[in-house]
Amino acid sequence: MNSSTEERNILVSEICDSFEQLMVETRELSSNISYTFSNNFKFSERTNKKSSEKFTYASK
Repeated sequence: MNSSTEERNILVSEICDSFEQLMVETRELSSNISYTFSNNFKFSERTNKKSSEKFTYASK
């Protein structure tokens, strides 16, 4: 009976550790994704400005 409780406690502990690790990795991944999106947006904003400037010069 006692060893069964011990095994259960060990399993619960491992599950908690795994969950904690998953949360850390999810946070890192989320941070990387938002960083990438913000950089892509800044890049496309610059590209759009350049192409609209070219269009303005061409239409004059």
